[in-house]
Amino acid sequence: MSQGRRGSGRRGSNASIELYQGVLTDDKGDAGGRSSWRDDDESKLFFGAQTRGLIEDGGSDLDDLEAPSPSSDSLYPGEKPSTVRSRLSTSSSRFSILKGPVAAILDGSVSWRTGVKMCASIAATTFLFTLGITMYFVLAYPPENTGLGTLYLGDCDEMKKISIWAHVGINFISSILLAGSHYTQQVLSAPTRGEIDAAHETKDWLDIGIPSLRNLKRVGHLHRMERIRVWVWWTLGFTSVPMHLLFNSAIFSTLSLNNYYVGIVTPDFFNGTSYNQTGHVISGLRAGAMGSAIVEPFVEGFNYTFWNPHKPWERYVGHYTYGHESIRTGNVRIEESFYNTTNRSDSVVVKIMKEMVDVWIPEYNFEQMREATRIMSEEGGTWNKMDTKECRAKYSQPLLGDMQNLVLVSSSEPKENSSLMSVIMYNSMEHKHYWMCQNESTLVDVNNWNETGYAFPKNCEMGADDGERDIPDGDWVVRGHTITECRGQKSLKKCKLQFSVGILTVVIIANLLKAIGMAMAAFRMKTVPLVFMGDAVESFLKEPDITTLRRCLADKAMAESSWELQPTPKPYTLEQWRWWHAPSKRRWSITVGTWVGIISLSAIFIGTGYAKDVRNGMETDLKSLVKRGFGAQTTSSVLSSRDGGLIVPIFLANSPQVVLSFLYLTYNGIFTSMFMAKEWMDFAVRRKPLRVSRPIGQQRSTYWLQLPFRYSLPLMALKSITHLCASQGIFLAKFEVFSPLGETFKVVSTVGYSVVGITLLMVSGFIHLIVLFTAGSKKYPFGMPLAGSCSAAIAAACHPPEDDMDASYEPLMWGAVPVKSGSTAESEVGHCSLSSLPVDQPIIGHLYAGKDKDV
Repeated sequence: MSQGRRGSGRRGSNASIELYQGVLTDDKGDAGGRSSWRDDDESKLFFGAQTRGLIEDGGSDLDDLEAPSPSSDSLYPGEKPSTVRSRLSTSSSRFSILKGPVAAILDGSVSWRTGVKMCASIAATTFLFTLGITMYFVLAYPPENTGLGTLYLGDCDEMKKISIWAHVGINFISSILLAGSHYTQQVLSAPTRGEIDAAHETKDWLDIGIPSLRNLKRVGHLHRMERIRVWVWWTLGFTSVPMHLLFNSAIFSTLSLNNYYVGIVTPDFFNGTSYNQTGHVISGLRAGAMGSAIVEPFVEGFNYTFWNPHKPWERYVGHYTYGHESIRTGNVRIEESFYNTTNRSDSVVVKIMKEMVDVWIPEYNFEQMREATRIMSEEGGTWNKMDTKECRAKYSQPLLGDMQNLVLVSSSEPKENSSLMSVIMYNSMEHKHYWMCQNESTLVDVNNWNETGYAFPKNCEMGADDGERDIPDGDWVVRGHTITECRGQKSLKKCKLQFSVGILTVVIIANLLKAIGMAMAAFRMKTVPLVFMGDAVESFLKEPDITTLRRCLADKAMAESSWELQPTPKPYTLEQWRWWHAPSKRRWSITVGTWVGIISLSAIFIGTGYAKDVRNGMETDLKSLVKRGFGAQTTSSVLSSRDGGLIVPIFLANSPQVVLSFLYLTYNGIFTSMFMAKEWMDFAVRRKPLRVSRPIGQQRSTYWLQLPFRYSLPLMALKSITHLCASQGIFLAKFEVFSPLGETFKVVSTVGYSVVGITLLMVSGFIHLIVLFTAGSKKYPFGMPLAGSCSAAIAAACHPPEDDMDASYEPLMWGAVPVKSGSTAESEVGHCSLSSLPVDQPIIGHLYAGKDKDV
């Protein structure tokens, strides 16, 4: 017999439990035939009898909960047992000194109910806060008819800072609401003893002490009123969806983009020299593919031709078939009927404009171009002067908001008496800068064209449709004109931070439903669920489970595979379990598989985004990426440049938030299972009291369910950071496009991604997996079968000796206990159980089965 195991004897007496037994409710809950939802007298029932003993976690590990307490007789010698129990019932909660509403919430209740009340209070507070903020936004920044209001209009860098902090707050609120929902859902899915008995009768088992979906099929099975627990559970679950699908897009940024004209002029253009604006024709290509269309003054005698875009080696003079072919420069004379095209409504130019697929070009009008060229002529000489290198770098940016129209000064002689030699119109949403390297001397050589049907030369490496720029060194030649200097029109870069009243309304309603659901769980639920593992142990010790007789070495594997077989004695083996054995393989595979998928998709996005940045001439070194920061919106980092409305991009951008929320539940569930198994396995190596909902005597309780705050709070912080990285890695990208004259042209809503944000999301994924596997590799103490959260395995270890009547109220230890039997053969088969009496270390190889019956 182990001296250490026998060193701790019984503490207290049976008589000291009498007061408690007189007032204790039937711990089978609904199986006992009582009303399922809490009445007003429930809390009064326990005030005079139960020991609060609630421990506010101060950073102690589970190991700190096992310190043996002095016996009640030694604490209060000479007093009657009932007096001793009464003294032990004095609340030791730190919150007992609080007054008013806070004291009403935190004191005078069982621990899990106190925790749910705290969650309901937090949900109510966030509801009032969000409602107040929304009302302030609406009154201070009245929204437009679309339901969008503007919180800030001005400097883009300042807007970006405000946006990041706003999303930090949003993710903090959503994280604490999700944590509160998770806490309450775990309580709601905790089974009653009646539900466990009903499951065991069918050789099924339920989860104890962890969040569980499998328990929901049994909740309310025995009592109709109890089904509301399921409805509240699903309400809390479904209201988490809009919190993550929509909340991050309740506040979003809108960046400005400028469409602009590029005029190629002679040096005396700014001196009032005349220029020609009549007789234009389009050369170049459809703007949807090229990103720009080129309009040149038609020069009488200069030759043009039609070429097939799908067969660029075929060129011919003929009638234009609308919608199938493009006009390109060549050396065949155009028919006379095409002269003076801008002065006729049925001109070639007008008809081609109508056929082009890009949404910008059909709305283009020559009056706008005439006004732009007039401004270039009158004001261009005062615009920002740049050399060709600076000019190309400035106007090749994928997001141009601070510059507008551009004048290129050429040293080439004009083909006619006009100081304006060419006008290029550029669509900023296409992020392709083909116009920069369209050299006319190459375009006329049909055999040197890329076989893509698009009008750019081979010596200007464009890279499919991605707009890669590799402008040859030396003189910069555009449309056959050698450029010597540039004049760029500065534009105030207008950035907005906006909010959506509709999204905030949906979030507020979801928040309200969460607060109501949590309040119902806290104040109206009368069921006695076995929330803690100690609750289940207490119940099984007081009334042992008959379906697990003679299975004292059963583990969760038995319940999953061989429970239906007749029980037989098993030899005791000393197995070394690690923490990763406690959670189910399914939970492990879902969690790890999803994280691996997120990391893989992140790597694909990072590679694609990096390649696009390189093709678009952006700096891709670490310093530049860090400087770019979170949520860097560029036209090259959007999934589509087409307007997708507001709803579809919001759902697409926030879909990762739903996945991450689901991952938090499974991830938290794994840690909960591992820590519960740790609490269970410690009974084999040290004597300790139970941690229960309603502590009596030396029993203890905590406000946290299974994960101590020192672990759950860092996990929640890591979750919040991960959600923030996701919200800034994949986000709603909204652009307001201005015409060359500075007027709002259109608003584009799409999905954008940031290489920096996705990289941090991937790093977070690696951290999650490293923490998970590091914790999972830890070893449990030798001794007990691994029960996990399996109710059957826990029940099998709770068949105490017949004289251990009140074991649950005393410190317990697991081991071999005496077996009374008249048969010599049966005496060779031992029995193991949790007990408050002295226990022995089981003998390796010896047979153990348990008692034939409990009395």
